[in-house]
Amino acid sequence: MIKPMKMFISSDKIHIVPNPQICGFDKSLTIDRSNFSTQLDQPMIESAQQEIGIFGIVGIYKFFGKNNLLYISEANQVCKINGQSIYEIISISNVLQNHFSSIEQQSIKNVEGYFSKCTYFSLKYDLTLPLSQQHQPEQSERSMRFWWNFHGYKNFLAYKIPKCWCTKIIQGYVGLGICEIKTQQNQQLTYILIARRETLRGGTRYNHRGLNIEGAAANTVETEQLIEYQEKLYCHLQIRGSVPVYWEQVGIRAISSITQNTEQTKMGITKHLMNLKKYFGSLLLIDLMAMDKQNEAIISQTYKEMINLIQIPQVKHQQIDFKQYCKNYKFEKLNPLIIENKEILIQQSYTKFQNGKLLNIQNGIVRTNCLDCLDRTNVFQTKIAYFITNLILNDLGINIPKEFRCETILDLSDQEKVHDLIKLIKILWGESGDNISRIYAGTDSSTTKIQKTGGSSWTGIIEHGLKGFHRFYNQNVTDEEKQNIYSFIVGENQQSNKQFLGIIEQMQQQSPFIHKNLLFMVIGFDAKDQTIKDFFHLIDSRQIPQFIIVLFQNIVKICQPCNYIKDQLQSSIRSQLGQYECAYASQNEKQYSFIFTKQSIQNADFKDYIIKENEREIGIVQYFNYEDQQFQIINLNINCQELIMYEKRIIEEINNKNKNSTIQILGGICNSQIKIEESIEEFCSKNKIDPISKLFLEDEICQYFEKSQILKNYQEAIISFLPRNRLKSWANRILYGPLEAQDAYNILAYEESISNGIRLLFTIDLEMVGLKGQKLINNNEEEDDDDDIKYSQQFYQVTDDDDDDDFEIIT
Repeated sequence: MIKPMKMFISSDKIHIVPNPQICGFDKSLTIDRSNFSTQLDQPMIESAQQEIGIFGIVGIYKFFGKNNLLYISEANQVCKINGQSIYEIISISNVLQNHFSSIEQQSIKNVEGYFSKCTYFSLKYDLTLPLSQQHQPEQSERSMRFWWNFHGYKNFLAYKIPKCWCTKIIQGYVGLGICEIKTQQNQQLTYILIARRETLRGGTRYNHRGLNIEGAAANTVETEQLIEYQEKLYCHLQIRGSVPVYWEQVGIRAISSITQNTEQTKMGITKHLMNLKKYFGSLLLIDLMAMDKQNEAIISQTYKEMINLIQIPQVKHQQIDFKQYCKNYKFEKLNPLIIENKEILIQQSYTKFQNGKLLNIQNGIVRTNCLDCLDRTNVFQTKIAYFITNLILNDLGINIPKEFRCETILDLSDQEKVHDLIKLIKILWGESGDNISRIYAGTDSSTTKIQKTGGSSWTGIIEHGLKGFHRFYNQNVTDEEKQNIYSFIVGENQQSNKQFLGIIEQMQQQSPFIHKNLLFMVIGFDAKDQTIKDFFHLIDSRQIPQFIIVLFQNIVKICQPCNYIKDQLQSSIRSQLGQYECAYASQNEKQYSFIFTKQSIQNADFKDYIIKENEREIGIVQYFNYEDQQFQIINLNINCQELIMYEKRIIEEINNKNKNSTIQILGGICNSQIKIEESIEEFCSKNKIDPISKLFLEDEICQYFEKSQILKNYQEAIISFLPRNRLKSWANRILYGPLEAQDAYNILAYEESISNGIRLLFTIDLEMVGLKGQKLINNNEEEDDDDDIKYSQQFYQVTDDDDDDDFEIIT
């Protein structure tokens, strides 16, 4: 195999030259051996003493007082993910091999050996993040949790090494399999499995149990399954991790004990679960521990009590005694339990891309644990993988009964002679379980053979017992040394890593085969006869958007100043969705408009203006630049009739200030009337088939879409809810545009609240917007300025007797 780089070593410099065809870049890297500073594109060193082929840099680590560069000397390509090579590390070497005593060299070899087991990297693909989060720009902190050689890169990061030179290593598993779907003309389906272990509490099992003070759980592993079929790509995530309370097991008999009081445990588990909610949304917590074994029951009961005590929304806990359900290794007994949770699993869903465009987002996650989070956990997670794969196959339109000869592929999960896809899932999840078990406990998973064959053979049962003995040996003989190596590799104080967040954010890679998609949440709220408390439930979401736009109308009724409302909103958003900042706030006499962002935005050039008609302030317009697009957010405070009356003024203001916006949001059209004579209940009883769509046809906004010069540039998501309180109107509406860019939008939710509020959740494909937006700008530049405004003459006419632009409604 051709190695991607060549390293030239002299007495004072290390010069590394990449192979552009493999690495995708051609700038060489020169490292000064005196201080390990870096420079790009320096001349080749003339007095090189060594020339070595390498796969990448592991990092700089200090051994016995000397800085030493570790590098990947051997690796195997295990698969490609959309054309990008993924490698498994075979061996690690260092540049100072002959500068240490034999005892010191053995210590260095132990570190190299730890880095060479169940570790993976890619030169072009970021394995530290799931594909579903690579479209989000603010994931650098999460990426650091899975970047196992991050500590070795701190010196390089201080010199702002280019991101192309950062070889991110994960610990866990990567595997790929391909099968044919026979009923679809033998089309190929690719199944990829990636398991990444977290660094924060990733030591050996009897040294790291439960939580640490920061709320990180031992042996936390994020497992990602990818399914690629034709132009569609699906991603689904699961989490495993030690029971998130403070506990330990000590002595040869490994007696379990709870190590912190209720108040401290409450704080720790709250941190842990809120961090998961921040990234994944709703949580289904599966505890597989045995209730008839005191060593497990004491931990499991504490876990359950804490969940009941803290009462976090969108968190469900379920205790399943795995060994009682699956006596004699009858894993098929778990299938009904998976089906019991099908509504939650369907609601949490999966992430879906088509031709790079984000169409759906997974909005929750299943977190599974047993005592060690190895054998039982792997079996249960594999069952969930079958269920999710079944959902994906249905979405792909594959006829499951015809292709697999069963109603659901979960039915085949415990059989031996099955479809190739079932075999792939068994093999890949079995290999992944073995890797995680080797890292944490020193042996393969004790259930892998039984899981693969679908039966409790004598050899499988004997292997189970032998692995238990080996784990006991490791616990008492070898685990302590591994724990010390782990601490050396990740560094003593991982919390100090946060100082590098800003640098890593700039280095964060965008996946080369998915488009950059932004997730927006827009909330409209008519505050008339409402209080601020009536609003906050609208923020609760299973998604973590980059932007949260909040548009208040008739805010004067709340009688609270803008800064007070902003602080209340920011506090509520942070408590439910994590760290957000108010990037911009605007107000007029009856309205507030807020833009909250997940990350700090540089050079956005936020601006706003007030739209007035005579002395009345009828709207706020905010606009800003981001990712080479201009965003425009209009917050009106009018009904449909008033929109028609004031249309000329609104269009003039917009064309004068920011005509060429490429992404547009329009809110604040309140109480659009539904033109029916009977009540809503009577109308629905007469129109039992799809009554909401028929109501919408009688709605004012629907009738004005083609006639209004403003509305014709926008569209509205499908309304799936009846008006509240039996009124003949939907209280608030949110529209989006321009119409030319409609293909770039993907609506995830459009929901009315119990009060006068509405929420729109959508993604925007920035690549598609860029193409459509450029076309729109070019068309606008070609138009004559006198033709910019064309009025809806069938609704109003301009009087000629004065210059005040008054309007008369035509009836």
